[in-house]
Amino acid sequence: MKIKGFIWNMILGGFLGFLWIIFSERVVDIANSFQSPWLLGGLIIVIGTLLFGEVYQRAVNHQGSGHLRFKHLPASLSFGLVVVIYFLISP
Repeated sequence: MKIKGFIWNMILGGFLGFLWIIFSERVVDIANSFQSPWLLGGLIIVIGTLLFGEVYQRAVNHQGSGHLRFKHLPASLSFGLVVVIYFLISP
């Protein structure tokens, strides 16, 4: 794998991680305004995360393969790193 593709996948994974954080924070804010936030908010987060997973798979170009390839490892690691760091740092 070329270094350019490696760096591109890292940037793309980090950006998608940041977008997922924005999505989940917004859904939590909206769900807290309803009478039963656990039911509706949980349902929206689960459905949204599943849809976001499909976008993520297409963005890192899995092309329907069932196994993880080395070129997709940087995107997955940077996505996870962004999410973990955010939730460890945010109050």
